Amino acid sequence: MPTNRRHWLKQLGAVTALMGLGKLQSIAAPLHEMPQQLPDGLPIRLNANENPYGPSPKARKAMFNMYTTSNRYNWQQSTDLVNALAAKHGLGADHILLGAGSTEIIDGVVQLAASQKGSFLHASPSYTYWSETAEKLGLQKVEVALDAHKNIPLENLLQKINSETRLIYICNPNNPTGTVCKPDELQQFIIAATKKTIVLVDEAYLDFT
Repeated sequence: MPTNRRHWLKQLGAVTALMGLGKLQSIAAPLHEMPQQLPDGLPIRLNANENPYGPSPKARKAMFNMYTTSNRYNWQQSTDLVNALAAKHGLGADHILLGAGSTEIIDGVVQLAASQKGSFLHASPSYTYWSETAEKLGLQKVEVALDAHKNIPLENLLQKINSETRLIYICNPNNPTGTVCKPDELQQFIIAATKKTIVLVDEAYLDFT
């Protein structure tokens, strides 16, 4: 998501104006026709990375238990979560960064990469919502076509790296093809590529595999 305060304020102003003109539900109407709903009323939107079943009973209980302290900053809870994630993955706490969704993290990585002029690499077609931000920040887009089986061509991406490459983006599983990189091949790619540039692996859909 582009971090443009002026753009955000314009959007906020437009929403505020709409709220004064009509019912709230009219603002919340989808921009396109929703898919057919299930008998229980829950739509399945495979393009939105959503869980149509809602939070689990344990998650709902945990959220309810925290409701009465939601007026406080979550410094300690964030620290506890970082430590728990680090322990689970065998990492130091300084290897874990929390964000309000993956979009915020991707946006931050793009801004870091764009601190120097250059280019960014990604497979095509793939998830590129963030690429507009990268280009606005001065990075040049370099696309590498998927192979005949719609897989991300890791070796081709590796060969495209040069002194101007500031970032390589890998969507795994890829959106919109749903193809998944072989773990060993992806690991070897990351080891080789990170000697020269930043590699961002976006696995937002991994749980669906």
